[in-house]
Amino acid sequence: MRVKDIMTRDVEPVTATDSIQAVACKMRDLRVGFMPVQHNSAVIGVLTDRDLTVRAIAEGLSPDAPVEEVATAGAVTCRQDEELLEVAGKMMANQVRRILVLNRREQPVGVVSLGDLAVTMDPDHVGKILKGISEPSEPVR
Repeated sequence: MRVKDIMTRDVEPVTATDSIQAVACKMRDLRVGFMPVQHNSAVIGVLTDRDLTVRAIAEGLSPDAPVEEVATAGAVTCRQDEELLEVAGKMMANQVRRILVLNRREQPVGVVSLGDLAVTMDPDHVGKILKGISEPSEPVR
């Protein structure tokens, strides 16, 4: 099975200069916890609800601060035609629960989440993926 068969489509990117408050409102309205961040139409990172919590709120940033100050630089990405096992490997290697799907023009077209894999793959395999993703890492100080 390939990414295009299970990905969530219609992902809406935000720009690096958008305020964290505006993006938080957009995430709320769209009911999402993950958005690609672009600068001049190139993906430069991703923003998660966790980024907003631990990098914006916990650090006392102004709601007017730009998203680029709290977004995770770089993005773990895949292509629509990749096999699910390959994407699962990327999730484990990078310890992420969501991967941004790009088209041939490097534009975001979807997201694949651990939940997407869970409903399509063998439960034992999904358990191994979750374990790989959840391996403890060093805390940020």
